[in-house]
Amino acid sequence: MKRTSSRRIFGSVYSLVPFFALAISLGCVDASLDPDRVSARIVAAGEYAVNKGVPALIESRTKIPCELGRLFGVDYELEVIGGGPGLVPVEFGWLHPAIPVEGSDRTGTATRGGVSNLMMERGDDTLLGRSLWSIDRADERVSGVYRFEIRTTGDRRLVLSQDFEIEGC
Repeated sequence: MKRTSSRRIFGSVYSLVPFFALAISLGCVDASLDPDRVSARIVAAGEYAVNKGVPALIESRTKIPCELGRLFGVDYELEVIGGGPGLVPVEFGWLHPAIPVEGSDRTGTATRGGVSNLMMERGDDTLLGRSLWSIDRADERVSGVYRFEIRTTGDRRLVLSQDFEIEGC
């Protein structure tokens, strides 16, 4: 008669844990946190400059001169009530006036603004992030409102937005 011990059964289950952890981290298994638990706040917004290879806020402002090399954006904090672990179901993006798409004859009014597959670790309930916009080319010099947004995936609920007015192009 074959005997089955509970240790053997649980041992098989425990051996699958690394497999599921890998599958979750690779995005093969949906382990998204509840989007209704996600909120965000602006930590800092304004003009940045690169100092020793790292962008740093130099002035809090929303009106930005339209000059090549200008760098502006947002530092934000995402909070998930109850914390992780799991993927934070958010999308980052910038809405802006029509700007030529480099290497094509098209223009675009939306630009993806960051990593969308943020993983919140067990025990964490906040993540800090930054999204910056740089005016790099002469044909990107377009006056108007540039809006950074964070939205939940799926229902696309607006979680955070920050407008910047680019002036004098």
